[in-house]
Amino acid sequence: MEVEHNIIKSMLEDVHAASKTIEPNTPIPLQEFLEEIQGLDFYEHGAPRGDGWCAVSVYGIDEEKTDHPEKYGIADPINRWCLEDKAPKITKYFKEQQFFKGMEYKRIRIMRLDPQGIIRPHSDQKKNSLGNAINIELGPKPGNFVILGKKKRIGLDNWAGRTYLFNNHFYHMVTNTSDQYRYQIIVHAENMKEMLPDVLRSNESFVRGVNSQNWRNDYFAIWTASGKSKGAGSEGLPYVRTSWEELKQICDEQNKKGYLLNGSINTVIWADKSKNISLYDSFMKWYEKDLPSVYHEDFIFYNPKDTLNEFELSLATSTLKHADVESPHTQMYWMYSTDTTIDYESPHHSNRDFDIVISPATGTMHEFLMSSFDVRQSLVFDNSQPSIDVFKRIRDYIKSENMTAWEMFEKWTKKQCQTHGLYCKSDVGTQGQIIKFMEQISPLEFKYRVDQSEYHYEYIDLVRNPEKLLPYVKGKRVVLNTSNIFSYLNLIQNVLFQDIEDGWSRLMEVLKQSEYTYFIGEDVYKSNKRFWVYGEGL
Repeated sequence: MEVEHNIIKSMLEDVHAASKTIEPNTPIPLQEFLEEIQGLDFYEHGAPRGDGWCAVSVYGIDEEKTDHPEKYGIADPINRWCLEDKAPKITKYFKEQQFFKGMEYKRIRIMRLDPQGIIRPHSDQKKNSLGNAINIELGPKPGNFVILGKKKRIGLDNWAGRTYLFNNHFYHMVTNTSDQYRYQIIVHAENMKEMLPDVLRSNESFVRGVNSQNWRNDYFAIWTASGKSKGAGSEGLPYVRTSWEELKQICDEQNKKGYLLNGSINTVIWADKSKNISLYDSFMKWYEKDLPSVYHEDFIFYNPKDTLNEFELSLATSTLKHADVESPHTQMYWMYSTDTTIDYESPHHSNRDFDIVISPATGTMHEFLMSSFDVRQSLVFDNSQPSIDVFKRIRDYIKSENMTAWEMFEKWTKKQCQTHGLYCKSDVGTQGQIIKFMEQISPLEFKYRVDQSEYHYEYIDLVRNPEKLLPYVKGKRVVLNTSNIFSYLNLIQNVLFQDIEDGWSRLMEVLKQSEYTYFIGEDVYKSNKRFWVYGEGL
């Protein structure tokens, strides 16, 4: 179905993500692999990019030819299983479709990094995509895998046995500080595009599904099924089928519980408004227990272990209170810090210059971007005048005071939010957004950016009227941060999905009037994106 294709494309392409964990059909037999690897010959690979970096081909041209075929002057390579005698268990695992059923391999290589070895920073692909490669971390002690960012290096959270989609478009490097060899398998598939639905769903512990039989064509159910309880961020890929029976059959075949929604729903479902419990929250509580299925005209919590017939199931007792209501979060809020302040480096950056930063009137992201891209001109926009007023008053205060510590910024922010009736959402903690921000920019740098910046303020509803950006982007070199504006829960409750898509398309047309724009933010399918938009004719 087209909408499934659109979600897959959104989750994988032009994303601000370095990896995504997936689960093979049969778990990686880690110890068997490591034991068999000990008897293999390895061949120098990637020089001068790495020191102590070697590889051997499991599937490819020959075991010692571990690079791209064109490196050896081979235009039409004939691949074969290179290690059937030397590594029969590893070969069998992949050859007999234990990895992912139906996968047609292009290359499979085992990579080895010596103790104290290093793979220098590099990018392998021009295309920004999580579908570029599949990596299997074997360890036994994972290497220090680092993705390069504009302000800091970001460690990739790896563990022995982890299998993941890897976006090798971003600059990355690996060091092995242990006293043992570090091993990894890299898989490339000929039919990766066709395999992506199964691969993306492989680590789902339950089935997400939408019954499109009573389709209203606004995709609200799919939007809801793909995300978290509050709708922020895409977490999974729903199955779209034309009946409840087809969706339940998928659950039965995979022996997984199902979170199944009717395609006709067009509003957020709250299970219990008084306790602020969403339908998804209720499902997760139900999922953790071995409870019978719950049937409702708008949704089904399906348990394949049920032995009751459907009539009896419909009478099953449930504590679920169903109510179609607007979100109880009616009070406007103001974030102390917004977005994960990380920007991965890629070949597309090329040290470009920019004329203006455009970003919503909340948090600290605005000045972070001005610092990252060294820009003075800025447009602060929002569809909330109180948010614009709070943002401006805070900056005016900072310009008039000698700010030397973050406490001053936080104190003044809370005061202004209280004055304007905004809920000030702060996240000061070791894993919070603010810590990530503070690690990358000092109070003095923040104060400097505020002092040096030329702020412009505009009330703009970006979804309904993106053309209002035209005076600020036409012919300019732009950094645009839209945050989660196109995927925000309150928006999807009040605007048809088609209208959000239309606003997104119109925004892209507006950005084509710029010389070039670097886009930061979530798209209509809730994926965190990074991409370039170039002016027409460029």
